[in-house]
Amino acid sequence: MHIKSRNNREPKLFGKFVFLVLICIFALQGCQPDEPMVYQAPKDPKPSLPVASSAPSSHRSVSWAYLPSGWKEEKSDGMRQAAFSIEKSGSRKTEVTLVSLPGESGGLAANVNRWRGQVGLGPLSDKDAERCVSSLQAGKVTYQWVALQGKDANGDVAIVSAMTTIHAQTWFIKLMGPVAVVHEQEPAFKKFLAGLTFEVPHE
Repeated sequence: MHIKSRNNREPKLFGKFVFLVLICIFALQGCQPDEPMVYQAPKDPKPSLPVASSAPSSHRSVSWAYLPSGWKEEKSDGMRQAAFSIEKSGSRKTEVTLVSLPGESGGLAANVNRWRGQVGLGPLSDKDAERCVSSLQAGKVTYQWVALQGKDANGDVAIVSAMTTIHAQTWFIKLMGPVAVVHEQEPAFKKFLAGLTFEVPHE
């Protein structure tokens, strides 16, 4: 009888043991720290490309080997590749400008008449306007040369202008100011022209 009673209790004890083991396993799992959350940071957005500007490139398409004494470089932009002012005591400002335009830029006669208007002179026919033009060799470049004199709101005024076409660009290099100053600066202006180098314009 004793042996039979022991055999009957062993399954019950085994069942309790299994039950306790399961409780311990669940309790241990409940005590484990939560798994760390993985945060996927968003990738940095690709930097936006700069918006193309309609403004011309700051790269200058002309350089000079000689700059006359007393010429002060001024800010230039747009079609004006370079500009200089010449200050003379007791005289209004005299200016030198270098402008480039694509193609023929209106033609010779149209530009002569434009300059005539700037010194208070009336327009000429195309044939007569072209008679105002002579040829000037300065350095390795041949220029079309125009010299005009007249009056504007400030008094006597003169223009000497050199025009040439290089790399499909028409260049206008102009000295404008009071008659006396322009005449005085003309030799230096021609020497300045002789030292110019023109580059292929950047797109």
